[in-house]
Amino acid sequence: MSNAIPSTPRRYSQSDTDSETGSLVGTTAASDQESASADASEKSAKAPVMTTRQTSDAAPTKPATHNTNSSAPPQAAMTSSSPTVQNRPTGDQKRARYRQARNLPAYQRDAHIKKTNTTKQDGATAIQQAHKPDGRWDKFTKAMTTNGLLWLFFPTENDMSELVAWLRTSPASFCRLNISGPIGHAGATALADVLRDNATLTTLVLNDSEIGDAGATLLADALRDNTTLTVLSICGNQIGAAGATALAHALRDNATLTELILMGCQIGAGGATALADALRENTTLTTLMLSEGEIGDAGATLLADALRDNTTLTELSLIGCQIGAEGAAALAHALRNNVTLTSLNLSRNLLGYAGVAALAATRKINTTLTKLNLESNDVDEVPPITTTTTNTTTTTTTEVNRPGY
Repeated sequence: MSNAIPSTPRRYSQSDTDSETGSLVGTTAASDQESASADASEKSAKAPVMTTRQTSDAAPTKPATHNTNSSAPPQAAMTSSSPTVQNRPTGDQKRARYRQARNLPAYQRDAHIKKTNTTKQDGATAIQQAHKPDGRWDKFTKAMTTNGLLWLFFPTENDMSELVAWLRTSPASFCRLNISGPIGHAGATALADVLRDNATLTTLVLNDSEIGDAGATLLADALRDNTTLTVLSICGNQIGAAGATALAHALRDNATLTELILMGCQIGAGGATALADALRENTTLTTLMLSEGEIGDAGATLLADALRDNTTLTELSLIGCQIGAEGAAALAHALRNNVTLTSLNLSRNLLGYAGVAALAATRKINTTLTKLNLESNDVDEVPPITTTTTNTTTTTTTEVNRPGY
């Protein structure tokens, strides 16, 4: 009797185990069915069989972000990436900032350093209040002379806009601004606004700039707050009595302006009246130029009355102001009492021989007036005007030259 050869149970390889494990992950029902079939085979064969079992409580070996319903293996969902840092400047940006700071003018570098130090102390508020350097401003710094003079010829609207921005952070060496060409009401408005805050400008020349009465009024309002400007020249700007009156009112409050030059401005007798009233109160103005101002005898008489009380004015220019013998007589009478005026220019008027003679006679009494110009006054020959000191004798008939105005 032959013995039956028992069937050898199949042993699972690693690949079979992995395949079975993958099939078991699919659904819970399929997993339970396969587990039951494997147990039955083991009992019938009475031999141990290697099986791989995965219960529902086992923790999945996959990333937290892996979708359990996906057929892709867990390893496909895993990615390795380095964390990113937001708002961190690149190397090129750092080098660009360094080049920009290195090329800034000295005063802007100094302002940048001060801003940085202030930022460390006061926080973000100081950053918002600090002025940012602008490369467009460099052209003004380069155009400025060694003595602090910046001269602009026929500036455009864009030039004026950039100039106003530059004036708010101008270097301490800048002190004189001369603009030749029309800037109109808009330019006068911008400059007047800057004058209220600028602390370096001492001389402002706006000759033939077409600012008119409105522009003169704006500048006059700025003079009430400005504490550094000493010279204001606005010649040939169609400024009438209204603009001159506004400037005269400003002179009552301003304590720094020493020279006011209004040559070629038809201020008339009305403007001369306002300026004469201001001279009675102002104690800082030393030079007043009203040439071609059409003030006539009435305006000259009012200025003469103010000279009796004023103790600071040293130079008065009234060239071509249509002054006749009456105005000359009033000025001659004032010079008998005035002890501060040193220069008086009355050339190209209508004084006549009587007016010239009256003024010449005052030189025998007034010892402070050293320069008197009476040329071109409808006389064939100017009477000799001499003053005698201890060692010298001086004859004065020429006007003081004032380059740059």
